Amino acid sequence: PQYAEDDPRLQHAFKLYEAGMSDVDVARNTGIKRTTFIRYRKKFDVH
Repeated sequence: PQYAEDDPRLQHAFKLYEAGMSDVDVARNTGIKRTTFIRYRKKFDVH
């Protein structure tokens, strides 16, 4: 896998998302591709 669940970049991305950022904004801010982020968000059940 590209990112481990405890990867700091991924955790940061999840925090931004939970704070109300859209997938697009999270992608723009973290450098993680939007489609990749969505896949991980579903995989780790982050809402």
